[in-house]
Amino acid sequence: MDSVPPSLCEEPRVVALPAATDRPRQSSRRERRPGQPGETEALPLKVLIVEDSEHDAELIVRHLKQAGYAPDWARVDTAEGFRAQLGSGLDVILCECQMAQFSGLQALRLLLESSLPIPLIIISSTIGEETAVTAIRNGAADYLRKDRLARLGQSVEHAIEQCRLRYEHRTMMEALRQAEARYRGIFENAVEGIFQALPEGRLIAANPALSRILGYASPREAIGMIDDILAHLCPEPERLRELRRLLEESGLVTGFETQAACWDGRLTWVSLNCRIVRGAGSVHLEGTVEDVTERKKLEAQLLRAQRLDSVGRLAGGVAHDLNNILLPILISPGLLRERLQDAESREIVDSIEVSARRAADIVRQLLTFSRGTDGERVPVQLRTLVNEMLSIMRETFPKSINLRSTLPMELHPVRGDPTQLHQVIMNLCVNARDAMPHGGDLTLALADCEVDAAMARTNNGAKPGPHVLLSVTDTGTGIPADYVDKIFEGVGLSTVLGIVNGHGGFIQLETAAGRGTQFRIYLPACAQLEQTEPAASPAAGPRGQGELVLLVDDERVVRQATRTMLERHGYRVLEARDGEDALERFEQHAAEVAVVVVDLLMPHMDGVELTRQLRDRLESPAIVAMTGVGNSPKVTQVKELGGVQVLEKPFTAEVLLQAIGRVLRRESGVAGSWGW
Repeated sequence: MDSVPPSLCEEPRVVALPAATDRPRQSSRRERRPGQPGETEALPLKVLIVEDSEHDAELIVRHLKQAGYAPDWARVDTAEGFRAQLGSGLDVILCECQMAQFSGLQALRLLLESSLPIPLIIISSTIGEETAVTAIRNGAADYLRKDRLARLGQSVEHAIEQCRLRYEHRTMMEALRQAEARYRGIFENAVEGIFQALPEGRLIAANPALSRILGYASPREAIGMIDDILAHLCPEPERLRELRRLLEESGLVTGFETQAACWDGRLTWVSLNCRIVRGAGSVHLEGTVEDVTERKKLEAQLLRAQRLDSVGRLAGGVAHDLNNILLPILISPGLLRERLQDAESREIVDSIEVSARRAADIVRQLLTFSRGTDGERVPVQLRTLVNEMLSIMRETFPKSINLRSTLPMELHPVRGDPTQLHQVIMNLCVNARDAMPHGGDLTLALADCEVDAAMARTNNGAKPGPHVLLSVTDTGTGIPADYVDKIFEGVGLSTVLGIVNGHGGFIQLETAAGRGTQFRIYLPACAQLEQTEPAASPAAGPRGQGELVLLVDDERVVRQATRTMLERHGYRVLEARDGEDALERFEQHAAEVAVVVVDLLMPHMDGVELTRQLRDRLESPAIVAMTGVGNSPKVTQVKELGGVQVLEKPFTAEVLLQAIGRVLRRESGVAGSWGW
């Protein structure tokens, strides 16, 4: 006897499903059953008869017709013929158990290997009880003796129906398995944490993302160690009470942001969605947890930037007013010295001038903060600037502060404004000094470093590439956690932030109350250090030869001080309070006016429009523009007109006299200097 194949009647293995054309036909008896009397329409039936006797095959066909079928049949008696017919859309196979070249058990094995859902019925005149049972166990749908074919119609109908049900069951189980695999994949691979918990909070299911967010090695470890997931996700008592109240009231909480407690003790920002699920006699919690730490950092950076922008606009307005106030103060000492004979009076005037210049330095910080950094950029070696700062600190800082430094000889240069970068170092060092009233260590360090893409993404405005790192570390009082986000709202550190951001860099801060502070300044490195000529100190301003200066400014005090200074230095002055007034006076004295000194920000008609109007009247007028708001859009507009000297208020008498001399001689050059 042939070896017995696996049973077709047992729950089948998961195999590739046959094509739609190979699926078993559904039993369709309409309103009758085969063999019922009075029927007029036969049912089509695609049947394969495995039989080596033509007579017996015809006998089988006659019984099928009597049972109400219209058989479309073929007969085979070899394995090759059997295989050839399997793909022809069969409804049923009727098979002799023993033949000369083939057997029913071989047919069962070949049918199983094909994975086709076709019922096979054993028909034989010699089949014994043991063989019949073996055939049924190994996949046969039924067995009949040839002398008892009266129930053939019922057996075929039953076999087709059972095969269809098995096929549908297998299809349903395969779809269920695939759906379970899909949802298991979603659960296992989701970037959000997913959990289920008992009402008291004990975890009963968790995915890898949840264990990763909370710092556990695996979901199994998280399930074993977390007794109350809600308390774990919301350790702050007040917020936990609020979370439980919302769940009790509505059964659902969405977008609940909290700082979850991680396994290592740190806190991380998460957004929690949670609901109460009530089933048949059971209640449990299920929810998702999203790590929003990076988003919270970006939101904090945005809020800080918005605050700084508001403070910057305020600083720009304050700086404009202060510059107009300081300009007469800076011009006046030079005028007073000429009339003062005693040393004490001259000393007082010198003190006034020094104080005014210090005030102008503060205004310059305000303007740097409000407008960003736009000075001339050249390759700068930070080691030189740090050494200069160390020399200053050794002379001026308390002896209780120990100065330390790590300054490698081989460092990349950075491209920037040396004055502004020096200001960054100075402000950070002064802050460190103030944080150590009883002394301590102040360390300045420089190093080349590489900012990768991940680091650049977490620091606003940063770009990957080589950088130079400046670290300023103190052992002072540190900064309380609730004050860290506010430290850049003061003028000093706001200026530092504005300069660093304007140079394409970024700042990192590490501090704790009572444990000191470290500022890390990252500035993009440049390829090579170019040699630049040092700027020459301004020479004394030239005297005039009686030329007429049209002085246009809406501030009367500024006009008075500037007029007095110009007249003392050999110029005649014609005043105007705004652009419209200036045009009227220019029309009256057009043949005499040699140079126009004009403020850019005025009511009615500003300095930019006045310059355009003068260009329409003269081919190349001599114009000196003054501004108290730094590099504003009006400065850009007037520079685009060409041939205009631009001075930033406040400036000394010498700076203004030099600028007037340049435009009278038609010399090109960029002004905009502070004058000291």
